[in-house]
Amino acid sequence: MRDRAEMSLARLQKIFEARQGVDEAKALEGIRLELVKMATPVNIGASNARLLIDHGVALSYDLNLGSVIETVNRVLMRFEEAPKSSTLKQGGRWTSLTSKLESL
Repeated sequence: MRDRAEMSLARLQKIFEARQGVDEAKALEGIRLELVKMATPVNIGASNARLLIDHGVALSYDLNLGSVIETVNRVLMRFEEAPKSSTLKQGGRWTSLTSKLESL
């Protein structure tokens, strides 16, 4: 009887862990979609700028890309240390990242 109870408990634990994995995957996918949405206008702008530059049009930029890149790298470093959705959304990281990306 005890063996069956232990086996059942082990199976329930595996189910619980699998469910947590599914929830985390869904959360990460939601974050990925948010980032894609924010990156699309930046990519279009960069593509248009490249096209104009390639055709000899001089452009002036009033962007502080260094600050944006620093923020992205800082968030990436933290995420690599603890690859969870909560790492991205923790504290002011997400707000700082999204506001800087949206300002581009």
